[in-house]
Amino acid sequence: MDEEPGEIFETNPRSLQFITITDEPESQKGEFANTVRSHARRSFVYRKRDPRLKQTRTQTPRPVQGPGSEDFTDDPRKRQGKFKLNTWSMTPRKKAVRGDGKKIGVPVPIISNNESLQPYERAIRPTSIKNVATKQLVDHFKTAFTRNIFAINYDSSWNIFDVTDSALLHVTCCMIAQNRDILCGTEDSQNTLYHKGEMMKIMTLRLTEPSHRLSDADVFSVAVLVILESIRGTFQAATAHRVGLLRMVDMRGGYQSFEYSPLMLRLLAWTDIAYSIRFATLPVFPCLFPNSITAEDPLASNAKSSLVTIPFLQPHRETALILSTLRKISLAIDLPNLTLDDKRIIVSDLYNIQHRLISSLNSPSRMEISDLDHAFRIASLVYLNHFIREQSNRARLHDNLLSRLAGILTSTRLDLEFSTADSEFEVRDVQWMKDLLVWIVFVALAASREDAMRVGFVVALRRAEPGILRLGLDELKARHKRVIWRDTKCSNASDEIWNEITQGGLGMRFGHVKI
Repeated sequence: MDEEPGEIFETNPRSLQFITITDEPESQKGEFANTVRSHARRSFVYRKRDPRLKQTRTQTPRPVQGPGSEDFTDDPRKRQGKFKLNTWSMTPRKKAVRGDGKKIGVPVPIISNNESLQPYERAIRPTSIKNVATKQLVDHFKTAFTRNIFAINYDSSWNIFDVTDSALLHVTCCMIAQNRDILCGTEDSQNTLYHKGEMMKIMTLRLTEPSHRLSDADVFSVAVLVILESIRGTFQAATAHRVGLLRMVDMRGGYQSFEYSPLMLRLLAWTDIAYSIRFATLPVFPCLFPNSITAEDPLASNAKSSLVTIPFLQPHRETALILSTLRKISLAIDLPNLTLDDKRIIVSDLYNIQHRLISSLNSPSRMEISDLDHAFRIASLVYLNHFIREQSNRARLHDNLLSRLAGILTSTRLDLEFSTADSEFEVRDVQWMKDLLVWIVFVALAASREDAMRVGFVVALRRAEPGILRLGLDELKARHKRVIWRDTKCSNASDEIWNEITQGGLGMRFGHVKI
């Protein structure tokens, strides 16, 4: 039986002619160029149809393409690494252009004159900026990055853009992109997801490599990722990364083994604090940061003596320590010409008092303190995050604390307690309690973003002190300053809240709430 003739493949294709158009006359270059394209097309079709090359053909590796690069696309059909001339396409190529007329994906030139560069520009100079999106992240960090890195990097031991580790560089870009998303009200931008995905891909490859040894950069990258997920409020992701971080720390010898690197200690401590604040858990790392304010400190002694006769703020050392530490940090952090030792003391006090507050607020045992004292401790922790660490009120880090604070203020009849105190204590003591409540509500309004919760804070304040809305702005600021006050930050927040209340914001919405 005769076999059917199959497709006969041309094993010996016609030989191709080598052509150069370098030295040819100008009038003939077009003809030779057409010949070159024809030969390239013929070679392409031949290799595509040759069955002998199907098993050995490999796809040309392409560089990683991120948001902002010229060839980046979400269409998988356009991301195949095959050779193809632009002239073979029937559709004309279009260059994406932004609103300002600049082409997307064009490499950004770097200034070569070192004298004209700013410090951060000198830091990123060895690393070429490959796309516009990366340059925009750098610009955001230098101009609008609101998260205060003083608490972590007061000694500039971490040059944020002089990073050689790829995972750490991606998680740094993710941190900046997330901050920009929070300020713009965006949930998850393309830049944030891209850099997070690249960081996780790199770390997965490293941790699955048997010969890989954990480095400080690995621990640092995962710790920053836990912080970012805690700020977003994603419990499952933050918990999964936190479990991995704790295993990595144990493999490196435990938390105390990083004492050789104060930067790592501060970062791991902030990771622990951020997760505990957001998800109401106890810290897992011990506090290795001493508090410079002792019982013999004059500031602590004055604070303690002013609390002795106040019934709703217990006169024990813990409360006096919280008040005096917050006052000292708020006053010292903006002083000019601070030495490194001064900054170290301020940062140590900050980590110490936050660890104390979280340990007491999230303790499973019930605290034997008054409602006003309880609300003061919650507001103190919110104050440190919002006004000292400068966490935006659009982040979800404070959601749990603000919910607990709203529950205390709305369920407690402080007006009745103040009326009882009027007949039992001096006017100065009662006035201090009212000033404290005004400060607590001020912190809550500055750090919250939901209208219903903000109206509830105003309702609780006006119920306890009906004449509060008849005060002037300067008098209201003066009452805040009697408690705790960071001049520039608190003044700006107070102005915004005052305008919102008096110009039809919270004031108008408050009018429809039944008291």
